[in-house]
Amino acid sequence: MGLFNMAEAYRLSAMALETTKVRIGHADSPIRFLYYHALKLYLKALLRQKHNVEMSESVGGLLPWCRGLGADLLGATTLI
Repeated sequence: MGLFNMAEAYRLSAMALETTKVRIGHADSPIRFLYYHALKLYLKALLRQKHNVEMSESVGGLLPWCRGLGADLLGATTLI
């Protein structure tokens, strides 16, 4: 439950930051980072709970597990 709760904290923080409506420069960058990190933590929580997968800090380390489980992540490694 720890990874899931941490992901929720990042997601809720991103949502709260969005409400500030700051529109100067790259103000959306921290918001996107929070959402991206939340997604990574949700994925880790799922893989740990359902498939007993050892966790890697990099998303790239999770891709082989996802592919092995049938996930189609076309081009995902180029986004990392």
